[in-house]
Amino acid sequence: KYSGKTDLFKWDANVFNLYEHYIRQYEYMKEGEYQLYEANSKRKDFGGGLNFISNKFLQSEITTGVNYKQGSVDGSDTYFTSTDVISNTGNMETYAVFIQDETKLFNDKLNINVGVRYDLAHFYNGLFTIDYPSYSIEFYENFENRSVAKKHWNAFCPRFSSQYLFSHNDRIFMTVAKGFRAPILDDMTRTGKKRQGFSVANPDLKPELITTYEIGADKAITKNFKANGSVYYSIGSDFMYLVSTGDSVNMGYKKAPVLKMSNIGKVEIYGAETELKYDFKENISVFVNYSYTHAQIKEHIINDAKVDSNLTGKYLTDVPKHKISGGITWRNKFVNSTLLVKYIGKTWINDLNSVDEEYLKTDMYPAYTTLNIRFDRKIVKGLMASLSIENIFNEIYVTNSAHICPGRLINGSLRYNF
Repeated sequence: KYSGKTDLFKWDANVFNLYEHYIRQYEYMKEGEYQLYEANSKRKDFGGGLNFISNKFLQSEITTGVNYKQGSVDGSDTYFTSTDVISNTGNMETYAVFIQDETKLFNDKLNINVGVRYDLAHFYNGLFTIDYPSYSIEFYENFENRSVAKKHWNAFCPRFSSQYLFSHNDRIFMTVAKGFRAPILDDMTRTGKKRQGFSVANPDLKPELITTYEIGADKAITKNFKANGSVYYSIGSDFMYLVSTGDSVNMGYKKAPVLKMSNIGKVEIYGAETELKYDFKENISVFVNYSYTHAQIKEHIINDAKVDSNLTGKYLTDVPKHKISGGITWRNKFVNSTLLVKYIGKTWINDLNSVDEEYLKTDMYPAYTTLNIRFDRKIVKGLMASLSIENIFNEIYVTNSAHICPGRLINGSLRYNF
């Protein structure tokens, strides 16, 4: 990152490059036969942005900028106990330009922000192949695609927000914004085991658009007691969602449903969030927050009524209706400590909101609660050390990907600021 300023404007720039080489070996028994294969995936992300901020226009601050990102995946599954080699590749480029005007009125008490963003995405070099297929996974050939067509998408996304400050700690705000999200490479190019089934690549995916309305407020009830809350409503179109195709495949160890990431139509999401915080003196704080989310499919566009299940009225998976967290923070000259308790409510197991008869024998993942703690300490000037313990009591629960959680997790880190 680099930033600077002149007499007319301020500017900042950033550039990033991420390279991930993922290697993992899998082994299992299939139809009484031992199988071993290695997943080898190279993922690259590169990009950056440049922003200019000018405050020379009366009471307005005008910001303009550009962003660019390029991502690629080159993956393969190579079997050592058979001849199979499964490959998938793809590239995605995204571009964005934006401009916004932030105006402050009435002695900076009223803040109005108006902006627009133009997004452009380009998908290319997509393929999914299987070479030298053996009998056990020759059904993969049914999903082979050696030349995925290029895709281009674009969208204008306006945004408006306003805020009124009654005092340093008291305010009300509102926001209206439109968002754009392009598909990810794995959903467009990779076919294979995923979650509770067998996921098929969908190269015909389209981006989703979502419009969100939010209103909220912050209030200092007393000098040490603060509260904030907000409510929001979102409506999404061409929403991307993992749904069952009505088909199934025999994977040896089980008969699995065939799933596909699809643009299902309109989704309605609304909810509320609130937080209370109390400061005891200057070094001890207690806080609690709660969020409620209602996420439901309002319109499901199906391609084949004989095969596709109509999901209109069903609730989204992976979205808990209730989440609660609370804790206490103690800051001192020896070590800063935070104790946090988290409650995650029930979530639906599948897109049909039906009972999983094969394994879990229920229609929802059960709620769970974890207790976490974190310690931070300054060793010398610029050097910070931290230690965190998540799920202290080793609570075992099923995650929303149908896996057993890792249990107690301990992380340590050292950070040095030059």
